[in-house]
Amino acid sequence: MKRIDRLTELKHHLNNHENTSHIDWDSIAATKVLEGLFRDAKTLRRLYEHMCNGCTRDKAPQESWKAYDKARDGQMEWVDTRERVINKRIAKRLAGLSVDYYLQRDPRGGTLYLGTTSNNNYNAEGVFIR
Repeated sequence: MKRIDRLTELKHHLNNHENTSHIDWDSIAATKVLEGLFRDAKTLRRLYEHMCNGCTRDKAPQESWKAYDKARDGQMEWVDTRERVINKRIAKRLAGLSVDYYLQRDPRGGTLYLGTTSNNNYNAEGVFIR
């Protein structure tokens, strides 16, 4: 599905969702927020995959396990820092719109849900971004 089609479909769901319908999602400002949220959710999903794997890359053939473990510690520090930055950016993007959201850290499913803060029913209550 093309990105523009996903954006149009997402706007339709948000405009019809009880927790997000108070916003005109077809406006230019809201569209820019959604485009940014698409990017943020995609990046977070990749970071969550790294967290799940415990690294951002495989061990190089010429690299010792000791060097690789040391590099992995630095990789995970970078992932943690990057996650915090993106979480703040999402909160900032949505603060002006008064929309609740939930971040699902399991990389196997959706990452960002709008219209819910529930950690139990996020997929039933919220609108899935990525």
